[in-house]
Amino acid sequence: MCVEEYIPLRIAELCRKRGYTKYRLAQLTGITQTALGNMLNQKSMPTMANLEKICDAFEITIAQFFSDDESRLDLTRHWGCTRRASGDDSRGAFVGEHTIWQG
Repeated sequence: MCVEEYIPLRIAELCRKRGYTKYRLAQLTGITQTALGNMLNQKSMPTMANLEKICDAFEITIAQFFSDDESRLDLTRHWGCTRRASGDDSRGAFVGEHTIWQG
């Protein structure tokens, strides 16, 4: 699974586990509901600062965010993922606030 797919699925999973709505997560993080909706719909990726806010809301570390079930995300095989959030079909990997392009 690509990072671009994993992050919104993980946020949605954590919301279900905590019983948080998008509105509640927005309140806890200071991120607008629109921005959260865009993240959940894979229209945008969170910055590291926003990912930290999201993790703080769930009272987990970023490491815990990515390590709940290591079989779901393989960061060593990310080169086939596309940057759907930008509408770009180039091949690359999203790391933090940067895209690392294969090439």
